[in-house]
Amino acid sequence: MGALTVLATLTGRRGSAIALLAASVFGLVIIDPFLARTPGFVLSVVATAAIVVAAPPVVARLHQRGLPRPLAIAVAVPTVAQIACTPVLVWVFGQLSPVAIPANIAAAPAVAPVTIAGAACAATAVVVPSIAAGLAWLAAIPAGWLAAVATTFAAIPGAGLTVASGWVGTAIVTATATGVAIVTMSVRRRRRRGSAERGILAKWPA
Repeated sequence: MGALTVLATLTGRRGSAIALLAASVFGLVIIDPFLARTPGFVLSVVATAAIVVAAPPVVARLHQRGLPRPLAIAVAVPTVAQIACTPVLVWVFGQLSPVAIPANIAAAPAVAPVTIAGAACAATAVVVPSIAAGLAWLAAIPAGWLAAVATTFAAIPGAGLTVASGWVGTAIVTATATGVAIVTMSVRRRRRRGSAERGILAKWPA
């Protein structure tokens, strides 16, 4: 679900990606209704939805500001996914790691290779075990990178920041994020207004 949705998003077919996500969620919940109460499933759905909806405009904005498109994608995708997952992580686990976004950016290059190699290994394990063993060793390379990234960032002081779980923690995080967003938008609006006023004054005859 995630791989196909990301592919549709990066190729500009956002409508198809949203429909694919909805169909995938519906089908999986029909097969196993208890998935709806599983944090891992909820996190996957929320992260994928964020990538479909929020990643394209963020990529476009970063690209407009001079960031190469591949690098803009590498930054935008894990960033929007982590931001979208934060309320769920706080609600269920009471976790709010300040290094989660840079850790996800560092881990992003290994996600696709380990997913593809792992899926291929699982598909061939029953039919041709020898090939599956080779694919497992291949998948171990990006998996090792993921483990190294996790270990390194987890060792950073403050990486394991905890907050209250449930309604309390979620409300605090949401209110804080909303306040930061409002202040940021207000500062940007004042800067744009100031730039416009200076431009008008510069054109005013002396």
